[in-house]
Amino acid sequence: MKRRLSSLLILLSALPLALHAQEAPSIAVVDLQQVLENYDQAQQADTELRQQQQRVDAELQPIVESIEALRQDRQELIGRINSPSISEQGQREARTQLQELEAELQQAAAEFQQLRDEARQTLGQRRNNMLSMMLDDIRGASSEVARQQGVDLVLNAQAEIVLYSADNLDLTQRVIDELNNGGN
Repeated sequence: MKRRLSSLLILLSALPLALHAQEAPSIAVVDLQQVLENYDQAQQADTELRQQQQRVDAELQPIVESIEALRQDRQELIGRINSPSISEQGQREARTQLQELEAELQQAAAEFQQLRDEARQTLGQRRNNMLSMMLDDIRGASSEVARQQGVDLVLNAQAEIVLYSADNLDLTQRVIDELNNGGN
């Protein structure tokens, strides 16, 4: 028992020396948002997504115009129904037309909503896929720059866990250069 205790005490007393002998890890930061804003391919992807959104908007515009025309027709029918000069027969016909028009309006609005939602979902998926590819590129470039700089750990400068970092620990511009120029 004493022998075990002695061995344990010797090990415990040697532990701080062993820990002190290990070199502290080198840590750096990268501002992920800044990299995305300055990465040429990310900017191109963003431009492409905006163009796709404009094409979707242009495709939906005729439906929007159709709905607006139906709404105007609806207002005109309501005006006719409320007109004191309309006959009872004319009022019944206008009410029937109004019901048909409202059904058509609801169908057009539902179609528009469905198409718009599908387009948003498709664009959202494309945006997520492009972002995922960009993040893979950024991880690769960050790893390469970290290896070149002898850095053991790279953190996102915008993450909540990084409260302070010295400017010399910031690899953001080097990562942007690696991404845009292949490190040249």
